[in-house]
Amino acid sequence: MKYITFEKAQNLYEDNSIISIDGQAIWKDPIYGFNLIPSTDPQYPADEGWQEIIYYTSRRKDIFKHTQFPGNGFVYILSNLSMPGIIKIGYTSDRVGPEERAKVLSSSTAIPIPYKEEFAFRCFNGEVLEKMVHDKLAQFRINSKREHFFVSVEEAKNIIQELGKGFTNGME
Repeated sequence: MKYITFEKAQNLYEDNSIISIDGQAIWKDPIYGFNLIPSTDPQYPADEGWQEIIYYTSRRKDIFKHTQFPGNGFVYILSNLSMPGIIKIGYTSDRVGPEERAKVLSSSTAIPIPYKEEFAFRCFNGEVLEKMVHDKLAQFRINSKREHFFVSVEEAKNIIQELGKGFTNGME
């Protein structure tokens, strides 16, 4: 594994492809983002500030299988009794979590009954997974500016799990 500074990682990201690290081509895939996680290499201990970089590219398959963390967010499904047959599919970070997100959304005076968490899928790069799920369910979307769908919880759950296979390391 090659260790580089945060600034170098940022510069590589801004170029939107990883061309080289030491003048040698590595790969040239579009980069959609990156995460920094504490180093797991004893030679570069996390308590000394070392971090590993995970790049998000189109090569998603098994990208997270060697990561010791189960994910940094959730794609979730919420339901509301005041909207029968309609579910909300969204993303939230693990700082907030789906239960807290449901509470925040339910605090609006426009919602007569609180949202209920139906399902939460822990993953990495949840924003991308959420968009893929929204795209897959586009025909069931009620409003293109909202995250509500006229689809069963079970069908949405199956789609999230199927599309989400490349966004987890299998720890959950």
